[in-house]
Amino acid sequence: MYNDQLPSVDSIVTRIESHPFRPVENGMTVEPTSGEDGLDDFADEDWLVRTLAIRDLIRCGDSAAIIPALDHRSPEVRYLAAAALGILEVESSLDRLHRLLREAPESTVRSQAAISIGQIGHEASIPVLKQQAQADEQRDIPPQCRIAIDHIRRYDGNQSDLREAFERLDESSFGGLRVGDRFPVVELPTVDYGRFSVAEHIGERRVVLLWVFADWCPVCHHEFLDLIERRKQFEELDVAVATVECHDVYRSRVMAGREPKPEYWYSHKFPDLSYGECRWWPHVTDFAGALAARLGLDPLAFAVHSEFVNRPATIIIETDGTIAMSYAGTFWGDRPSVADTFELLSSGSYSYEHPQRRRR
Repeated sequence: MYNDQLPSVDSIVTRIESHPFRPVENGMTVEPTSGEDGLDDFADEDWLVRTLAIRDLIRCGDSAAIIPALDHRSPEVRYLAAAALGILEVESSLDRLHRLLREAPESTVRSQAAISIGQIGHEASIPVLKQQAQADEQRDIPPQCRIAIDHIRRYDGNQSDLREAFERLDESSFGGLRVGDRFPVVELPTVDYGRFSVAEHIGERRVVLLWVFADWCPVCHHEFLDLIERRKQFEELDVAVATVECHDVYRSRVMAGREPKPEYWYSHKFPDLSYGECRWWPHVTDFAGALAARLGLDPLAFAVHSEFVNRPATIIIETDGTIAMSYAGTFWGDRPSVADTFELLSSGSYSYEHPQRRRR
């Protein structure tokens, strides 16, 4: 299906529109058979088509040919074209992205339009984002607009790391890492401008990696608060923990409390999401979901709150560097809780199945 030749934008668009993607309802991917949120089919290729479409659009770099795809009849084409244009920082696409933000029927497309506008980082977009934050009745979109406004004010674009990560993606490595394999020697950037590597802990500590969604996810914030509460317990087990996010640097910093947070529909349930010095573990960025793809965690697998995201996952790595547990979820709430993870580490037995796990 894929080869090393640089495809044209038309061929990429044809590939996208010919794929039978799972339906999205009110910003959430649903299984047609069960009607439940999520994706229970691990052989499903929705994530692969999305990931490689963005990669190939970025590789071809033909922004003049990508921009018309923002008007395509397929919402997936519009979503993926918007994603590529944001990462490429194409200012000439802003008028079309503004229109997409105002007029697209699908909340996933409007959400991505807001994200891409923030990534491009032009101040002329701020009034458009402010207006949509007030006008959009879908609860997922106003926070995305407010995040984009802050992104523009603070960072003015600069998606080079994310762009380069997509350009380097090699599908032959996807899904190649299994339980019992040695974890790869990779470094991931932290939101505090450091680096995190599992290799630094080999021979001394076990490592837990938790792939989370984004700042708009209340489940992820509950996990952060649980980690804060259980700091001493993890330290007593001599376990290193890191949370991982498949976004750009700015969005990851929002999740980790390093940038201002907008009001969300669930904000009243949390007294404070800034964390400050309470966050004792590194929050790292997996650009383009490159590592997630190697581990079978399917970046861009399904929509949660109007954004396509990776499967939630828990990875446990033993002191010898081998993968002891690799658990990928089937919906937004399917993975071991922080308490479950602590119990697994305490027992040394890594057999686990979430009680609400989706099944075909």
